[in-house]
Amino acid sequence: MEIPYTISTRPDTGLWNAKIGIWLFLASEVMLFGGLFSAYVFLRLDAAPGMWPHGLLNVPVGTLNTAILILSSVTVVLAWAALKMRRYRAYWWYMLATISCGVIFLTVKLVYEWPQKFEHFGAYIKPEVLGKYGKAWSHASRSPDTCTIAKRSTIRT
Repeated sequence: MEIPYTISTRPDTGLWNAKIGIWLFLASEVMLFGGLFSAYVFLRLDAAPGMWPHGLLNVPVGTLNTAILILSSVTVVLAWAALKMRRYRAYWWYMLATISCGVIFLTVKLVYEWPQKFEHFGAYIKPEVLGKYGKAWSHASRSPDTCTIAKRSTIRT
């Protein structure tokens, strides 16, 4: 049995299954993110003054990470196009550039952005969780009964 309209278009609408599937996916994404943004706006409207952290966003680093993500999107499309044209050497270089962009993005997140956010909110990670380099990352010695990730002096097990 063959699924109708997988290759040919419907005579009454001129659409085929893949195009309808993409449009349904896009519509579901619009509804999902529309609901999330609406929830954010309503939470923001009801928040007391001073309850929202300002100044946590580092705009130059965020701009750099956005540019890196856009560049990785471009290189993966170029890799796909090179593969379609059977230019395997170019495909390899574009994929290497894509993977490099991903590694740079994650390095900026793990080394710069996330530790800064943990520090701002007063969270810390137990040194033994980080392994042999944990002592260098911890700010002070903690008692052994402290949770792995906790707000300072508030959560004890």
